[in-house]
Amino acid sequence: MHHLIPFLIPAVLLLSPAVDGAANTLTDEKIIAFPGSNAGILMDSTRALSILQVASPEYAPEFRKSRETVPNLGYTRSAVWIRFTVKNLTFTDLWVLQAAFPDMDNVELYTGDASDWEVRESGHLLPFSARKIVNRNLLFYLSLPFGKEKTFYLRYQNRMGMTIPLRLYSSQQYQTYALGEQLVFGIFFGFMLVLTLYNLILYIKVRESGYLYYFMYVTGYGLFQFSLYGLAYQYLWPDWTRWDNHNIPFFLAFAFACRIPFTMSVLDSKGNAPRWHRVLKGLLPVPILFAAYQGLQILGWLPPALALGPGAALGASALYFSAFTVAVFMINVRCLGKKVPAARTFMIAWIFMVSGLILYAFKCLGLLPSNTFSEYSILFGTVGEMCLLFIGLGERIQAIKSEAQEKHRRQQAAVHAFQEEQIRSMRLELELIKANIHPHFIFNSINAATMWIREDPGTAERLLHALARELKQLLKIVGEKVIPISEEIRICRMHLEVMSLRHDKNFALRLEGIEDEEKIPPMVFHTLVENGLTHGYAGRDEGVFILSRREDEGKIHFTLYNDGNGDVAGNKNTESGGLGLKYVRARLEEAFGRKWQLDSHAVAGGWLVTISIQKGMDTDSPGARRAHPPALAN
Repeated sequence: MHHLIPFLIPAVLLLSPAVDGAANTLTDEKIIAFPGSNAGILMDSTRALSILQVASPEYAPEFRKSRETVPNLGYTRSAVWIRFTVKNLTFTDLWVLQAAFPDMDNVELYTGDASDWEVRESGHLLPFSARKIVNRNLLFYLSLPFGKEKTFYLRYQNRMGMTIPLRLYSSQQYQTYALGEQLVFGIFFGFMLVLTLYNLILYIKVRESGYLYYFMYVTGYGLFQFSLYGLAYQYLWPDWTRWDNHNIPFFLAFAFACRIPFTMSVLDSKGNAPRWHRVLKGLLPVPILFAAYQGLQILGWLPPALALGPGAALGASALYFSAFTVAVFMINVRCLGKKVPAARTFMIAWIFMVSGLILYAFKCLGLLPSNTFSEYSILFGTVGEMCLLFIGLGERIQAIKSEAQEKHRRQQAAVHAFQEEQIRSMRLELELIKANIHPHFIFNSINAATMWIREDPGTAERLLHALARELKQLLKIVGEKVIPISEEIRICRMHLEVMSLRHDKNFALRLEGIEDEEKIPPMVFHTLVENGLTHGYAGRDEGVFILSRREDEGKIHFTLYNDGNGDVAGNKNTESGGLGLKYVRARLEEAFGRKWQLDSHAVAGGWLVTISIQKGMDTDSPGARRAHPPALAN
């Protein structure tokens, strides 16, 4: 099943013009033999030669001597015949021949002579129960009497890589070898199982998506390798040959489909490398569709016309793997540049995984010799990758935890600031009530009404009604952040009416360009009107206030003019510590942050106060009130 390895370089190596050499001699000192180094190899491109033809003198010159202990012919569609001779000089009669790795489609062993050939067959296209020796590899028993020399023929046929690990063990040595191999696999897959379950438990506990993607990726990649090395066929589905023929590409596709969201999650590719994130996101449906394609093949629902040939499968795999590798590499580079916590560890882990796959691919294609390192390169790469990915995931979670703590700290600070704002706002409201419902104001107003009762009961009645309306309106708006300017104007006129009746004077308010529904903080203009009345009209019997509005350069300007005594009024209004202006500034800052200006100065014939507000400020938004909590000591 090496068509999963995404490389397209068919190679036929290990051939030379010399015929196969001497027999492999078995001695007590040499209880493990490697007949591949002395084997003869015949390539049958027709895949139609029989044992009678191959064993005949006519085809003897066609066999070429192998150059390596483990013949590695790479990708070939030809049938391959192997001939080797063994001479037994030990008293061990029963030997075990390792004829092929688990991924070989079909291998046939021929023993006997020209008149009587016995054939035994194995391969992963046959049910596992058909094997005489229960092992992931394809093994045959050989009977070799003492002092005898025998020649054996093996016929191989595989859709993909053709690696032939010919090894001959004594029965006792085979048991030792099998136990050691099982121990190594047990340690590796036990590690994978523990890692898988641990991350599943972590996901259930903390609900972090990175742990779920990691669990799914390790599960898929672990099952891919469990199947690749023939253990799944031995232990999980020994007689389901159709599934065994397609489960390796299915699990590999599933692993890649989980690796992509895992990469996106751990490296936050959307935020750190948005362009390559889109590329990786576009690659995500490919392994999902390929897994579905394999599922249809397993169920027998795929029309023969849609079945991919080995070459097409290798080409598509190579193209996809190249695009996937480039995208992940570029995302890692961008994240390293932005100093993402898990980027360095993730990059090294990625190199481990890719290196293992490439080395195994080169071995399958005959570009590297088959040895312990190349045969188990995926396992070595996986151990390094999984450990580093787990460390990288931990770094990512720690970064998320730190971000959450910082966010909590900022939220606490915001809550504290809001509480401070509320306290200051309450102080403003108390100051407002204190300034406008002060006992002296109430006492003086009632005292004036008492005097008017004797002289002019009608005026006394209007004064009391005006005072009641003003106090009622004041209590209505005192808790608001902003109010329509029409309500502010109404209370200003009520106050002017009260003061006119109290002092038997005539105070008026005129408007120019005012929009009734525009929002302003409560009691701003009322406070400025009261300041003007208090400090600008000593000895005067009448007065006029003019409130106007204009816009320019993105700002709204409100101006309040009074025709009082400018010099006298200025002496008070320019005092930054005056309670009235403190209140006005605090209310403006509470509503508009720093997006306002206030100017108060004497002009010819009176006093002018200008309030400028940046146009477009939303006084109902948190941003308008959050920036700088109001304070009386402005």
